[in-house]
Amino acid sequence: MKLKEVLKEKKVKIAVPVTLFLVSTIAATSLATVARAGVPNGAEDMANTVNTTTVIKQDLQKTISLNGTITALDSQSVASELAGVKVNSLKVRVGDRVKKGDVIAVLDTTSIENSLKQAKDALEIAKKKDALELATAQRNYDSAVEVARIQTERAQREADKADRAYDEAVIAANNASAESTNATNAVGEKTAAENDAKNAVSSANDDVNKTGDKLSSAQSAYDEASQNLTEKEGNVTSLKEDYTNFVNGDLKDAQKRNNDASDALKKANDDLKTAQDNKTALDNDSEATEQQKKEAQDALDKAKNDAAVAQGAADEASKTYSELKTKADNLKTKIENAEKSYKKALEKKESREEKLGDAQKANDNAKSNLEAKQNDLTEAQNNLAEAKSKQSEAQSDAESKKESVNTAKENVEKAGESLEDQKREGTKNVADSKDSFSESQLTQGSNSVQAQQEVDKYQQELEKATIVAPCDGLVTAVGVKEGAIYDNGNEIARIQDDSAYKVSATVDQYDICNIKEGLTVKVKTDSVGDEEMEGSLTFVSPIPGSASGQQDSSSQSGSGTGSDYPIEVSIKKGFEDRLRIGMTAKITILEQESKNALTVPDNCVQTAEDGSLFVEKALYDENGNVMATGERITVTYGIKTDYYVEIKGSGLEEGMEILVPSESDGMNEASGQEVIQE
Repeated sequence: MKLKEVLKEKKVKIAVPVTLFLVSTIAATSLATVARAGVPNGAEDMANTVNTTTVIKQDLQKTISLNGTITALDSQSVASELAGVKVNSLKVRVGDRVKKGDVIAVLDTTSIENSLKQAKDALEIAKKKDALELATAQRNYDSAVEVARIQTERAQREADKADRAYDEAVIAANNASAESTNATNAVGEKTAAENDAKNAVSSANDDVNKTGDKLSSAQSAYDEASQNLTEKEGNVTSLKEDYTNFVNGDLKDAQKRNNDASDALKKANDDLKTAQDNKTALDNDSEATEQQKKEAQDALDKAKNDAAVAQGAADEASKTYSELKTKADNLKTKIENAEKSYKKALEKKESREEKLGDAQKANDNAKSNLEAKQNDLTEAQNNLAEAKSKQSEAQSDAESKKESVNTAKENVEKAGESLEDQKREGTKNVADSKDSFSESQLTQGSNSVQAQQEVDKYQQELEKATIVAPCDGLVTAVGVKEGAIYDNGNEIARIQDDSAYKVSATVDQYDICNIKEGLTVKVKTDSVGDEEMEGSLTFVSPIPGSASGQQDSSSQSGSGTGSDYPIEVSIKKGFEDRLRIGMTAKITILEQESKNALTVPDNCVQTAEDGSLFVEKALYDENGNVMATGERITVTYGIKTDYYVEIKGSGLEEGMEILVPSESDGMNEASGQEVIQE
């Protein structure tokens, strides 16, 4: 049986240890070595020394198997730069889940806050001092410029004003005379307006008196309607009380007597029927005695009499109850009529109230109008007084304008001299203030720079006192206790992002060069049973683990040495609920893979004199004996494992028999690499 037939089941993982290699070699030899009858001894010896194997098409993989440890997707240590401060509160414990930004711990900030306050106070003082100095210099400079401008312009205006003063004084005198005439006319107009206002006040006062009379009449009508409404309301209340007392008293008693009489009548009728039935039964009974019949007749007569009495009592009680109920209905009707009367009285009161409101409104309007007219009169009187005052002022002003002509001529000479003096003084003051302002600009900020640095320092320390989570995840370690003193740099907590997982492992120096990031990886753990998880090689350290500084204690595989290189494998999502940090995982890295590759054992490939590789084709004769053809097929290597090797070359076919060189016969150790064979 050929090796291909033995391994014909597709995609079966097998290890290739020494024993399998021996079996394969023996099988190949037994298939290929044939002792042919009738062949000369020399030829038979050649046949016995020819070994063959078959070119097999199969899926070939080259893998590396390693042990690793399940770790979180990310792990971050939380610490603070502060030292010698008390841990005021610790917000988490091992096993808690946190979100990025959640408060982990709060350190005591009393001393920092005190220092920050002092630094802010000092900064504020320094800023105020700098600002004050600069503002003062700016203000002095601006003031000097403005004063120089104003004084120069003022002097110029005074000079111009003096030139125009004489002509303006003459014109002003003429105008003042005209104003005096106008003021006299205005006094006459204001006097007429005052008389009109007095007449309007008198008319408005008459309106107030008339509306007051109407208001008094409306008030009387409203009071009368209110009194009538109160009487109607008392009548309704009295009737309701009588009705309630009657219903709960006489009518209720009559109803009870009626019910009792009805019950007594029913019982008497039931007794009468019983007596009648008994009498009938005895009359029909031939064995009944005359005495029994007589007693039955007496009982029947008594029952009839009792029924008649009960009927009379029931009729009387029913009549009495009916009469009292009629009386109650009459009382109820009276109540309804009284309520209607009350409603009409209420409507009348509301109507009177509305008329009263209208009268009040009319009276208020009349009073408001009177007040307005009185105000108009006051205003007219004020206007008249003001017009008289203006008349006096206009006359006085005209006299004053005439006297100002001579004074204006004298001011012309004085204004010219003052203008020249102000120009010289202003130029000097502006130059001095500009020099002072420039000096203040150069020294601006010198007082507040150091104070600002102190504030920034304490604010940063204050922020560092509140420790927050740098990422989402699970708290796996807590390194402080609430109330304890925190030392600089110590780990407060460790947070690991377990929303996804990866595998950390190490690869020795012999295999590290054969792997790279992005290779496909199969991952298995005891927690997921026989299932394999898909993964990808995401990190390959360029230096050994002892020098890389990449891993912490949570990511060590436990089997690495100083020459092992750390690697990380990401795991595709889907098994998060079955994984935990720290679990042991077995990973298989797929270095190379070839589908439907033509493969032979590695020892079948030979090297020619020119260094090229080849395999030698074998054939069977008509008797089934192997023949060495000497036909070489040049090949190149594809994937190469410790046993099988992929070969490529023109003329190669699946199932082709090739020679196994005799010098390669022997025991080769396999490395335990896995192959998938079809």
